[in-house]
Amino acid sequence: MKCQECREELAAYIEGLLDETRQNRMDSHMAECTGCQAELQQTRELTDRLTREGLAVSPVCMQTAVMDRILQEQALTIRRLKMRKRIRVLGTSGAAAVAAAMLFVGGLWLTEPAEAQKAAAVLARGAEAVPNPSTVHIVAKVRTPPHDNFSSIGANFDLVPVEVWKQFGEKPKWRVEKSGRVAAMDGTSTMMLIRPNVGLKLPLVSQSAFDTHWLLSLMNVQDLLSRELATAQAKGWKLKKTEETTADGKKQLVVSVEAKADVSKKDYSRDKWFDSTDMRRVYRFDAETQRLEGFEAHMHCPDGDVLVAVIDHIEYDKPIDTKVFSIDFPKDVNWYEEPKRLADNEKYEKMTPEQAARAFFEACGKKDWKEVAKFYSPLDERIKDYLGGMEIMSLGKPFKSEKYPGWHVPYEIKCNMKAPFQVCYDNPAKRCIVFFPRKTPSAELLAQVKPLEDNEKYQKMTPKQAVQAYLKAYNEKNAEEFRKFTYESVPVEEIKKALTAGPTFEEFTVGEPIKAEQPGRWTVPVEIRIVRKHNLAIRKDNPAKRFMVDGGL
Repeated sequence: MKCQECREELAAYIEGLLDETRQNRMDSHMAECTGCQAELQQTRELTDRLTREGLAVSPVCMQTAVMDRILQEQALTIRRLKMRKRIRVLGTSGAAAVAAAMLFVGGLWLTEPAEAQKAAAVLARGAEAVPNPSTVHIVAKVRTPPHDNFSSIGANFDLVPVEVWKQFGEKPKWRVEKSGRVAAMDGTSTMMLIRPNVGLKLPLVSQSAFDTHWLLSLMNVQDLLSRELATAQAKGWKLKKTEETTADGKKQLVVSVEAKADVSKKDYSRDKWFDSTDMRRVYRFDAETQRLEGFEAHMHCPDGDVLVAVIDHIEYDKPIDTKVFSIDFPKDVNWYEEPKRLADNEKYEKMTPEQAARAFFEACGKKDWKEVAKFYSPLDERIKDYLGGMEIMSLGKPFKSEKYPGWHVPYEIKCNMKAPFQVCYDNPAKRCIVFFPRKTPSAELLAQVKPLEDNEKYQKMTPKQAVQAYLKAYNEKNAEEFRKFTYESVPVEEIKKALTAGPTFEEFTVGEPIKAEQPGRWTVPVEIRIVRKHNLAIRKDNPAKRFMVDGGL
């Protein structure tokens, strides 16, 4: 089932009016699609509030009363017609979304404080200002693991570059990319590459896929702003409007929305995904054109708000090369395939979440890759290097979370990790600075390195000795010593938190440095035996109906 079809059936789904076949299709789609889950929740809350409150008329003016009565009659008519395929009146698509947004401003929001009214009006006008763009391209930064899920965010992750392209029209196309993975839809098929060589390809057109929904929603400005306004009203979120002047003298209208997570505070998914955290969302509009030209998301954390997403640049109606919407897969790509039924499939179907997790880890420990493949796909050399010969220390009690259709199984294991550390001597202090794997040393970061009081001692270290000292300080959780091999912009307290939260290295072997092409830089191979504690994500909503590992490694 496609997202568009699903959303057209939302009203009937809420009212329990679908036949058994369509009900089952909707249940299956809802179990997998977080975007439609969010749409369902917003629609349910909004329609419930409309009918529950009766849309009490504000005494502000006759026009307000008329608008309130129109919206009330719309809600009642939708109920009488079983609401089927009419939910767009409440703000989910195109011109209807804009009309609904203006009704909210003209009626409901006039019962709110003046500040909220002004903010709501800016959002509504912003929805009108981009009626039918042919293309949208955004350049952004998000605190997310480069290789992990597109919707994964966290206050402790680095801000990494993210780009999104979308072409509208009869054959829409899109692409979402960060350094570790890229997803695209070329008008006929949907695909993803998890770099360097894990590929997925589906022979279908999709509005979003692979958890790209929240990023792609930024491209549909009408829908985005109308939905934000409707959701804020339904949930009672606070809105605030301010005016600012940019560095180049441009006037901006800025609307802040205090968005609340749709999961409980104790749930495992809390603060791990974009829609599972309390945050302040900031929309920046050009004061003259009313067009959206900037967006920020600030996660609410105990020590203060943290910027987790920011749009640096938005382009409308610029031609996009069709090559952007395809992915150049490497020759050695490992294709993901849906699990198929096995000759002894019934044995695996009967496994509990804990039994499946244990069987998977035990097969990895024995390097029985044929057995491992029954639980994990696609199986490549990296996972073999990482989990081959591992030992299970403990497995905990499986648990569920609100945002995930499978189970999480707590585990503690000993496993191997091969990692090429980067060592840079080309810095003002002329001592070896060590970068953990996948961290790219930049000239800006290296320029922050300053001489130490005992700088000469560290200048004399070879790249191999520097990595050994770096790993020793990491294992001993010695933040002061560890910091001498990093750059000074990171506060010691943050380093202490990171070291405490990180895994323990049971043992490590540092290999011989390899000179890089750039002078003053080396790659140093390291093999580490680590103690890893995490939660294995497993699910069985697949054709084979057996548990497959979905994440948490």
